[in-house]
Amino acid sequence: MVIARFSYFSAVLFLAFMLVSTGAIWWMAVTPSDIAFAGYLSGLRAGYTLKAWLLALVATPFVLYSSYMLARTLLFRRGRAIWVERRTLYFLNPNQGVTAITLNDIDHFSPSTLSGYVRETGITAHFKNGHEDRISTDSLAETRDVVLARLNDALAANR
Repeated sequence: MVIARFSYFSAVLFLAFMLVSTGAIWWMAVTPSDIAFAGYLSGLRAGYTLKAWLLALVATPFVLYSSYMLARTLLFRRGRAIWVERRTLYFLNPNQGVTAITLNDIDHFSPSTLSGYVRETGITAHFKNGHEDRISTDSLAETRDVVLARLNDALAANR
């Protein structure tokens, strides 16, 4: 049972941003500083070439993995972001992959605001043992309230 799907617009926007950002980092790392924007960035980049190389080498695997996971989800899973199969809740975070939680271990769901670099809306899964896990809902086609209602219905149906 599919609970929520990714918004194709948000996913394409995310992929484009990540790929353009990585391309810009590699451009800064590879382009000689004397020809970058006709010398505009030469003073800025003089001490940052090594840092740009390191950032490019570290960021590229992350961007490729995130892009691969999201593209695979959109193409082969028809955009499923949150779904239930055999009493197990699955949700996909583009940065972490698929997370699986047994519905019997969950006590309840509640709306939450996820803090981090960007404040985003989400849902918190409260476990019976006191542990919590958060699900981001910003990039979904459905609103947080709709997803929360569907999750509570799925939890009630699978108890």
